Amino acid sequence: MRSIISRIAEWAIRIWKHDKSVVDELKRINPTIEITNFGFVGKAPDGMKVGIPFGLEPSLAAVQLCFLLFGNFWPQLDGVSQAINLASKAWASELKKSTSGV
Repeated sequence: MRSIISRIAEWAIRIWKHDKSVVDELKRINPTIEITNFGFVGKAPDGMKVGIPFGLEPSLAAVQLCFLLFGNFWPQLDGVSQAINLASKAWASELKKSTSGV
């Protein structure tokens, strides 16, 4: 089973690619999520509303996903910030593929 860290990175790439099916997967974890004109919005466990627009750069999307899934205190959780690094690396790989014609 994949870790939540790798899933956040994967979802961040899909958000950047405007993949709306990510919302259905996230709703299974956080049923407060609703699709909007620009992306989606939901409530974090601490009650904070978090909006994530489709097309957002993956590293920023990963940060927003961490807020959505874990609330304001996500930076204190062990390993969660690794999701941002994974999303950035995956994004660099995607950009490299798109510029190399692969």
